[in-house]
Amino acid sequence: MTAQPPPTQPNQQPADQPSSAFDFSGYRLTFPVLPRSLREFLPEPGWFGKLFAVRHMPTEAAISYVTNLILLIIGLVIAALVMLIGVPALLLGLPAIGAAGPAGIGFLLVGIVIIALALLLSVVSVIALLKIREQQNWARWLLLATTLFSIIMDATPSSTETDPIVAGAATGTGVFTTLLTLVLLALLFLPRSNAWFQAADEQKRADRAGHHGPTGPAH
Repeated sequence: MTAQPPPTQPNQQPADQPSSAFDFSGYRLTFPVLPRSLREFLPEPGWFGKLFAVRHMPTEAAISYVTNLILLIIGLVIAALVMLIGVPALLLGLPAIGAAGPAGIGFLLVGIVIIALALLLSVVSVIALLKIREQQNWARWLLLATTLFSIIMDATPSSTETDPIVAGAATGTGVFTTLLTLVLLALLFLPRSNAWFQAADEQKRADRAGHHGPTGPAH
């Protein structure tokens, strides 16, 4: 019987670690090694107990991961509270929506689609963030894509807010959040973070090519 390879461990260290956070000498980006199965895509067993275990990560990547994780937890709590209040209100308003005819039903369907899309983006972002801790290069690109898509959606002009003070506060908060998000994403692509992700990809390429290198923890 052929032995099954062990799960990918977030411990592949680059052979030539950049000397500083902004040492771009030899910097390169390559197409990430993509997961080949649902098992490789989903977080590994025991992930919940390792949420804040980041000692194996470069400082820049660890800062990005932990900050994103805290923001994500806060966002999920807020979303849960909104759902707790919004769903009953929606159910109570169903008769009025039905009485509005096709326009009301269309408004309801659009709202459901937007909520479903937001939930899907949240789930994908959670998976990407957890896989970043596992040193998966494709995960940072996935997080980049979902984050940029969310920024574009948030930047879509809204005509529902007419109070200039409230609208201005919302715009200021949105700009700050966008800048913070972009900074956190940039940390994942700085030289030391990039070298760390590239090292794991190189190991996976070698393993898939049949040249099995060391897979034990790096010391």
